[in-house]
Amino acid sequence: MVRTEDACEIIQFALQNGIKVYVDGGWGVDALLGRESRIHNDIDLHCFEFTDGGIVYEGDLFPSETFSGIGKIRDLTVSCIEPFSQVMFHLGYEHDENDVHDVMLLCDAFQIAIPDEYKD
Repeated sequence: MVRTEDACEIIQFALQNGIKVYVDGGWGVDALLGRESRIHNDIDLHCFEFTDGGIVYEGDLFPSETFSGIGKIRDLTVSCIEPFSQVMFHLGYEHDENDVHDVMLLCDAFQIAIPDEYKD
């Protein structure tokens, strides 16, 4: 389990060492919401490359706007994946109860249409 204190410590360590961090996944959702909504088993770390055209992750190019979200984990302001992209990143695979929880919270909080694969 990754507690709030753990997440903040990991992010602060990265930032203090010149590593730009964008929070996504469960912690990214909670950062956008400004509160911890569930227990987290991890904090996802991914490497990506800045280019003139956007940001490259695993060979895919994403527009810079994807990384324009701002959130809070406790008192720590963090950069994160913006809400619509967070929802889109939850598509195209077999989702679990945490995915459903996260998508429903994002859609409700940011007035995003619930994707078909998350409708009953």
